[in-house]
Amino acid sequence: MSSDLALPTIPELLAAFGAEVTARRAIADVHDGSLYDIAAGIGAILWARMAGRDQDLFRVCYFDSATDSDLEERIQAFGGAARVTSSRGTGTAVIRRSTTAGGSGTLWAGTRIAVTGVGSLKPRMYRISQDTAMGAVLSATITVEAEEAGTGASINTSQLSTPRLVWADEVWDSTWTIDSLTCADGTDRETDPVYLARYRQDKIDRRRGYAKAITDACLEAGASHVALFESDFIPPDTGINRCFVGDAAFESTHYLINACRAAVDSARVAGCDLTVFGMTKSLCSFDLTLRMWDDPGAYNQDKIRIEATRAVQRYFGGQSNPYVYRFDGVRGELARSIPDLQDVIVNSGPSDTSISSILDGASLPHLYTSANAISITLQGPQ
Repeated sequence: MSSDLALPTIPELLAAFGAEVTARRAIADVHDGSLYDIAAGIGAILWARMAGRDQDLFRVCYFDSATDSDLEERIQAFGGAARVTSSRGTGTAVIRRSTTAGGSGTLWAGTRIAVTGVGSLKPRMYRISQDTAMGAVLSATITVEAEEAGTGASINTSQLSTPRLVWADEVWDSTWTIDSLTCADGTDRETDPVYLARYRQDKIDRRRGYAKAITDACLEAGASHVALFESDFIPPDTGINRCFVGDAAFESTHYLINACRAAVDSARVAGCDLTVFGMTKSLCSFDLTLRMWDDPGAYNQDKIRIEATRAVQRYFGGQSNPYVYRFDGVRGELARSIPDLQDVIVNSGPSDTSISSILDGASLPHLYTSANAISITLQGPQ
């Protein structure tokens, strides 16, 4: 199927249907909202989807067989991004000399610097990236780049234990020494399979009804945090139907919620009842007794309390979605942080939650805690 062949749009399919009906029955009512229009709309949507599906199936044949520049041309012809090419890492080097007797001169682009003490027998090579005119100065910062393109060039010699930096090529004043060198990593050229997979994933991400399309629509409308829930949590299953949005502080204003409700109309699938709700922060307080395997006096109690407090905070900070709470998760963090812990007694704390319980409300609680909200008491074994 030619890439220049435009697929029929829904309005074009509706117009074709209306023309066919009126050709057979001149007085037929095919205006927007008529019975004919409603019936034709369903078919137009399905035909448009089938045409797009068939086109993608034909294109797959060419994408799977194309390589190198042919693959790049084909992907970019269909709106895909350019391939990630290899590049050299760039950075700077600080050079010094003890006297200006050598006068002024130029450090030429391509002059190499060798760095040893990087954990391998072979030195890493860097080079001056542009001609640099030097006056009668004792120190200077020059721009450098990795000699070879690709990853593996990242370095900061100030963090190495025994680095040695020397000129691999001559410079006009041999008294110049290299104090330090920092360089970022370069990039490796994207292989054909990785490039093709990225293009296909991007196509999926841009489809209506998919998580990324919905998330991106909310982010563009002003949300900083977006949480999506599919309806298989609460039957019947009709895809993603609950969206919760919040600002940078996990709070939601009416303006933000309304803006996101309007935005998701362009990203959701017709027939899927996607509703946007807000978020609210919910502080979790704890009063815990830690039962140790030995008498509390045998331990550094202040240190244990600090470690326990950090463990509870880590439970909330470490979750990718801190919306569902389980005390067993807190207990696990405490056990990993305090080897001599025998048991944890909960004097007071939040109750375990479930997806169903948190979706009952009009806003999604974002769970968090703080050091001031955690009370720790130590107790001996029983």
